[in-house]
Amino acid sequence: MRIGVDIDDTLVDLVTPFTEFHNEAYGTSLRKADFITYATWQIVGGTHEDDLRKFAEFDQTAHAKNMKPMDGACAAIDVLSKVHELCIITARPESFVSETHLWLREHFPEKFKDIYFAQDYKTSAVTRQHKADFVTQLGVHMFIDDNMR
Repeated sequence: MRIGVDIDDTLVDLVTPFTEFHNEAYGTSLRKADFITYATWQIVGGTHEDDLRKFAEFDQTAHAKNMKPMDGACAAIDVLSKVHELCIITARPESFVSETHLWLREHFPEKFKDIYFAQDYKTSAVTRQHKADFVTQLGVHMFIDDNMR
């Protein structure tokens, strides 16, 4: 079976380091449990543009560079990769392509056949395909993602 896997908050814990960054940089006291929507500006305050700026700041910090796998992700991918063909389908921004390859090699070496970068949250113009388009084109039987949309 061919299985597609997302990265952020599926393989890697993104919310915890972003929360730590935001609390340090902006004096907030956010908790991971506060993040109940992908519209993070509704949680941290400000506008969507403020949110994009904060994530750009976060991307340059040690918090972003040292993100860890989600609990159980390495073991689960190890088991799945032994009997299934796995590929990554992620909406990570263009600025994170090389870091993404490095992070996957470090934490999930030789577990994924390919990596596909879909439309990301930072750009309003459609410059890449949507995740669902990749799923269809690649004949993915199952897609593991934290976002049902």
